[in-house]
Amino acid sequence: MEYTNRRRRGRKRMASYRVRQRSGLQSREHGEASQPDRRNVFDQRNSRLAVGRHGITQYFHPHAAYLWFRFRVPLWQFIYRRSGGHHWRPIGEGGTSMTNADNAIRIVVAEDEDLIRNNLVKKIESMDSALKVVYAAEDGKSALNYIRDNAADLIVTDIRMPVMDGLELIKSLQSHYPHIRKIITTGYADFEYARQAVRYEASEYLLKPIKTGELQKAIVRVQTSIENEKSMYKKNVAEGLRVNGAVSSEDIVGQVQHYLRENFTKEISLEEISRQFNFTPSYLSKIFIKHTGEAPSKYLISLRINEAKYLLANHPSLSVKEVAERVGYPDQFYFSRLFKQVTGCTPKEYQK
Repeated sequence: MEYTNRRRRGRKRMASYRVRQRSGLQSREHGEASQPDRRNVFDQRNSRLAVGRHGITQYFHPHAAYLWFRFRVPLWQFIYRRSGGHHWRPIGEGGTSMTNADNAIRIVVAEDEDLIRNNLVKKIESMDSALKVVYAAEDGKSALNYIRDNAADLIVTDIRMPVMDGLELIKSLQSHYPHIRKIITTGYADFEYARQAVRYEASEYLLKPIKTGELQKAIVRVQTSIENEKSMYKKNVAEGLRVNGAVSSEDIVGQVQHYLRENFTKEISLEEISRQFNFTPSYLSKIFIKHTGEAPSKYLISLRINEAKYLLANHPSLSVKEVAERVGYPDQFYFSRLFKQVTGCTPKEYQK
């Protein structure tokens, strides 16, 4: 499809136009096209929809009395929707994001105040279609339980919360899921909080009330770091294929399962497993879930609980603490809670 737009010399605005539904393309656009975040686009004034200049294959006589444009069809990847302020993001057919779900940044929000939690979720998801809040928790324990069974890239957590506070949460994450980035929010400008946040490698530290601009800058910095890490795994995959020949993701999952069966009695984190196989934690989790239907952490729990059941049934002289340590859990109380969650009874009850 070729579309012609006409401009008279000296006029301040481009003539309005409407791209009608044609060849599967539908856009309700008035005014000139843009994505203001980029320099090589026109300024859009009259609509929340815009077509970026990079969607134009040819344009002629830019200084003449008339302008001629030729667009590529379909235009979905070149159409943008204003998502707040001067930020634009691509939309897909039917108004959905064109961003590949596999490239989404998975975010967990932990905040005990409902209004603040809901506002955080809305603000984060309005920033970029690649940002997905996969879980919103009202306390640290709920967030940690979700992360144990599901993949996440970033957590945004308050410090003062019931049940488990934010510092205890990020301490646990740093021990078991060090690949997860951490953004701390707090209403208290307390040096001790900041010191502990640095100790547990928090990426950002934001004071309440949280300004949208500051939150966006923090998210962008973390997002850039995560995307750089994901690009590294692609290089690792390419290098691995070059050296070792074509290795399927199914083969990799099989090797991970074998490694876990051989080492489940040790303290293992997803970060450590990823280093063993030279992949990022997010990629390893993704292919593991794809081929097994469960996260590596869930597979590891299954191995440990099955071994614990065997020890409890066949070695009654062992204490619960000893069984916990033998299957990779130095904290017997956490082991007991997990055992009951999986089996429906406590280790002592199972032993009888």
